Amino acid sequence: MGQVQRVEVEKITNVKLTMVTANGKSFWSFIQDQNLFLKPNNKNLPMKTSRLWTIHLIWIFFFIGCSGKQNTSFEIIPTSSQNLIDTLHLETVLMDSIPSSYLGVFALKDKHLFFIDRLTGKLFKFSNEGKLEHSLLGFGESPSEINTRYIDGAILSDQLNVFIGSNFDMHVFDSNWDRQKVGIIDWKWETSNINEVEVPNPDERALYTFDYENLKLVQKGDFIYAPIYSEHHNFNPFTTHRFYRESYILAEISLLTFEVTRLLGKRSEKYLDYRYLGHHAFFDFEPTEKGFYISHEIDSLIYFMDNGGDIRYAFGREGNQMDKTYKEVAISDLRNKEDVAKVREAFVSNRPSKGFYTSIWYCRDQELLFRTYARGGNSDSDGLQIYLKEQLVGDVSVPKGFHIIGRLDEEFVAIPARKENDMALSFFTFTIPESDSS
Repeated sequence: MGQVQRVEVEKITNVKLTMVTANGKSFWSFIQDQNLFLKPNNKNLPMKTSRLWTIHLIWIFFFIGCSGKQNTSFEIIPTSSQNLIDTLHLETVLMDSIPSSYLGVFALKDKHLFFIDRLTGKLFKFSNEGKLEHSLLGFGESPSEINTRYIDGAILSDQLNVFIGSNFDMHVFDSNWDRQKVGIIDWKWETSNINEVEVPNPDERALYTFDYENLKLVQKGDFIYAPIYSEHHNFNPFTTHRFYRESYILAEISLLTFEVTRLLGKRSEKYLDYRYLGHHAFFDFEPTEKGFYISHEIDSLIYFMDNGGDIRYAFGREGNQMDKTYKEVAISDLRNKEDVAKVREAFVSNRPSKGFYTSIWYCRDQELLFRTYARGGNSDSDGLQIYLKEQLVGDVSVPKGFHIIGRLDEEFVAIPARKENDMALSFFTFTIPESDSS
């Protein structure tokens, strides 16, 4: 089926004791880096953000603002490194060629791997050996087609399949791929002229839009959750710390009414140490029955947020050999062409050379949480951390761009980085025996 790659675990070192101040309260903690990030996207939305903290090896409680109006206490769980998993055997599976733009995303459903073509709306269904079985959907007006022009986000599940287009349009199909509902997402905006408001209220939904360059969708019951950010000229990740203290990071959308029912989640306090890191303000999140795991790009901590939107605890350790000498970028106004050019330059020239956390994925059956990270610098590999019940049991090297999307039977499935105009598809598989994670 493909080549096998042996990967060695590397030990984590270099922890630094640092004084941290949060909302006027100071304490000692073991720190491991911080910064922000911004990225212009194909919707001309010039920036995105998220904030992060990293504190390790001690139990503490502290307070952060959840909306600028309330505080939440949470616990930092000491995270040991046990090195129970010292190697991964990656098997590369080459996939059949397809009539596709090859601009798309992968998803797992019904023990099959799907490639979703953003430009054509076609879904290509593959076996776990990489063999093309058939294609379906596509753009059009029939009940078995997606009535849009571009797919920004998608989620495939046992009961429903949901697609989001470029104009807040949402398309819901049943398990047989028949269209069930189409509509426009209703954000319930209270202010129509939000750009004319000099000091916007962070609770005002008109401030936010989807993070289109990082539009991961997660379904829980009758709701889906999507990353959001603000590009308001006085409330964005390149002009004010207020953005990091008060903005929300997730929108909850009803599958029944297509309404945004609430905004939730906050950015890492680590971003407040910089002025500013809008080009490193992304995050990833994974659902559980009781809430979500959240990993911010510059923060070594992984946060657990309950279903009510409050952080309950955090854990995690710094990745190996990460270059976290981030470049701060402060601008005066996102409406100025010179400032937009400055932001783009930071994203294009600085971001790719730095280390940051890139993705997480949670395996409920084995209670394993996987987190990938870019090392930056001259590294020819990325890193993969494996946590078992909040304890680090492995930190190994993986190919650049590696991120896990799920599991087929007993094998985990990961996708490698793809270059622009790459007209070939492939994926990795690997296993972690129960004995290695117990």
